[in-house]
Amino acid sequence: MPRFYIEKKFWANLPSSSKAIILKHSNADGVSFPSQLTIAILAGVTEKTVRDGLAGLEGFPEYKRTRYYTNRGHIAYKYAITPSSKNRRLFSVSHAFFNGGNWSLLTPTAKSIYFTLKHYSWWDWLIYSELDEGANLFIPENPYIYREFDFLDADCEIIAEMSGITKKSLREAYQSLIKNYFIEYIGKVDGRDTWKLFVQPSTTYKPNWLNDKLKKRYAVSENITY
Repeated sequence: MPRFYIEKKFWANLPSSSKAIILKHSNADGVSFPSQLTIAILAGVTEKTVRDGLAGLEGFPEYKRTRYYTNRGHIAYKYAITPSSKNRRLFSVSHAFFNGGNWSLLTPTAKSIYFTLKHYSWWDWLIYSELDEGANLFIPENPYIYREFDFLDADCEIIAEMSGITKKSLREAYQSLIKNYFIEYIGKVDGRDTWKLFVQPSTTYKPNWLNDKLKKRYAVSENITY
């Protein structure tokens, strides 16, 4: 995700329904072809929320929706975000959080703040090596790419403002992120409350359990599964 989405408050100004839907089915050109049901399942929301979320993305930087006809004569849509420049500052999120069902189980406020947390996260080898007992046993040339987590110590007021939520909603959001293996509280580092932001979830959910949940919530056929 381009960092200017956070810095310019485009993310904060999105409705919560738009923040919840993540279009991960993209090709190399940034074009995505998922059905609204697929988006709903991956995001853990209703199809109505998906429709509201897609409508809320209209006018968002680099977002475009194009109508087309399928080979079977059905109306469908392509969702596209223009590929970012190589020189643009970005941050990424592992697909494991989506494929493993973790994202779908987050509360709306947790989904709202997570990308803001990623934007303000940082990494320091000395602090990392003190917290990770095995870090000093193997020190690669570039330890950053092998890290298991980043750090976060941003002010609550800033997180709330740049996420478009109230400060009093943060407690619930953090609890949801902890429960679903996105973050973990470390304690005080240099006098500031500090968190681990995991690069990948330490635990994901079994496909059978996820499929049982989605069959209860959505009218899905047997071949729509995690």
